[in-house]
Amino acid sequence: MQKITLPHNAWFRPREVVYSLPETWEVRVHNIAGYNKPALNKDQIQKTVLRPTGMPPLREMAKGRKEAVILFDDLTRGTVAAETAYIILDELKKAGITEGHIRFIAAVANHHALTRVDLVKKLGEEIVRRFPVFNHCPFINCQEIGKTSHGTIAEINSEVMYCDLKIAIGQILPHPIYGLSGGAKMIMPGVSSYRSVLAHHGRTHQAWRQERMDRGMIASDVVTNNPFRDDAMEIAKMVGLDMVVNATIDRLGKTAALFAGALEPTHAAAARAAIEHYRVENTKDNDIVIVNNFIKASEFMVPLAAGARALGRDGGGGGQCTGRAGGTLPDGQFRDDDSGRSMYADNHRAKSKTVNHLQQVPGRTVTRAVPESRESDVCDKMGGSDGCIEEDARDKSESSSISERRHPDLPGVFISEGRKEFADFSGTTKYT
Repeated sequence: MQKITLPHNAWFRPREVVYSLPETWEVRVHNIAGYNKPALNKDQIQKTVLRPTGMPPLREMAKGRKEAVILFDDLTRGTVAAETAYIILDELKKAGITEGHIRFIAAVANHHALTRVDLVKKLGEEIVRRFPVFNHCPFINCQEIGKTSHGTIAEINSEVMYCDLKIAIGQILPHPIYGLSGGAKMIMPGVSSYRSVLAHHGRTHQAWRQERMDRGMIASDVVTNNPFRDDAMEIAKMVGLDMVVNATIDRLGKTAALFAGALEPTHAAAARAAIEHYRVENTKDNDIVIVNNFIKASEFMVPLAAGARALGRDGGGGGQCTGRAGGTLPDGQFRDDDSGRSMYADNHRAKSKTVNHLQQVPGRTVTRAVPESRESDVCDKMGGSDGCIEEDARDKSESSSISERRHPDLPGVFISEGRKEFADFSGTTKYT
């Protein structure tokens, strides 16, 4: 039997798995160019953060700032946020910003909220214990800050806008809509409202998409002259994103390269490196395709698209996506039918699925997310003995008439009924 090795179990004790294939198969492995690039050590990571591109050192820029927010991405990205978060915290301390004025927000966009276990994977136990760590929710706690030149309404997380120092830690990698992720994407869609994301992803740029398709060109994976990227960059500037940290990762999710500094020059440098790091030979007309999606292990549709393109057009063929032991739709199979249309079948949801809990409480609206198996243990009031949430309200005025009931079909999901109006509202959930 022939043997190939693929990385597996992103965020679940990553390891390499050996696959055995028949000797009669003609097997070719197409790794990204940076597959075996050595990981950066602690000194190299610290040097990059302490010498940012296009801006003064963070300890200098942060002087005089009152409130700091550090954004980080979710488990759909392999970013090891803790590596740079501790360095950033040390810089903020030297600038005179105390722990009580620093918070972390998971820029999950429209993805599901992170559980406490997820947050520890990203930030480490110490940060989650010491600092307020919030999930962004696109349906609540967002305020309008204006419109872009493309006409997109910008509605941004109120806690982010409350802070006068904004830092984002994320990963740069290929993205079907933006060409490359990272940078401004931490703001749009990362901490934007659902309404803003809906406009940005859909109506605002529909004409550009249609024009490209009418000319026989693809409207995805466009790296340059991409209005989605330009629009997101404009919104990030409106927000005042002060510093970004973007990483590329190696075959096992370790940081292979790091870029830190002001938004535009840092993302430009990261983009140039990412194009080379993720470059891979374009293969097609294969009978069977095995796609590994370790760098975005929980987004099943990404390897499905790549695998479908690599299959032959004469019917038949199959493939398997691998990469993550848990999460949403972590593995599946696909094939080409007689028309050459890519098909998807036999996907399943992980048994330990996560459900989102929405709860209205006096003084704020709270988003909670816990494993379904722990639903009965979730506190139903503020300050419960299990400590699942902690109030941190800054509301200056409020009028409300709220009742709450359980969703009839979704165990553990609460439905809020009534009206609520806020002024000067900020904040979401703290996990303790």
